[in-house]
Amino acid sequence: MGRFAYVPAWINGLVSLYFLQITICKIGTDDLDILRTLPKLQLLVLGLDFVPTKVIVIETEGFNELWGFSVNCPAPWLTFRTAAMPKLTHLQLEFCSGSAMQESVPYGIGNLQSLAEVALLYNQEWCANSSSIVRTVDAVKRQVA
Repeated sequence: MGRFAYVPAWINGLVSLYFLQITICKIGTDDLDILRTLPKLQLLVLGLDFVPTKVIVIETEGFNELWGFSVNCPAPWLTFRTAAMPKLTHLQLEFCSGSAMQESVPYGIGNLQSLAEVALLYNQEWCANSSSIVRTVDAVKRQVA
C-alpha cells in the first residue's frame, strides 16, 4: 500500500501478492503491464491522482486471478477489452468529475464476463448536476443493463 509517481517496477517481483492498494500520480506505459502480470493478484485498489488525458485500456491478457477491482480517480476513462479480467466479479469506480469530452466514459464493461456487481461512487451533493457525471453514470447503466 502506498503512493508513488508510477507503479514501481519491483512490484512485479511480488509473485505471492494477492491484495494491492496503490495510488499513482501518473500512468506510464509499463504500469498496467506490471500489475496485470502479478500471478496471484485477486484484489486491486488503484488510485489515480490525476485526470486521464487519454483512455486507460485494460487488455485481454493478464489479471487472471483478479476478482475485485476498484478505481478511484477524478474521471474514470477506462476501456475493457473483450475477455479482460476473466474472473472479475466486482468493479467499483469512485470518481468526482469527468472530462468535457463525450467519449471519456468507461467503455467495455460488458466485456467483463464474470462481472456480478458494479458500484459507482461519487459525491452526490457536489457532483449530481455535473453533465460529465450524468454522462458517466448513464454510460455505465447502458453497458450493464
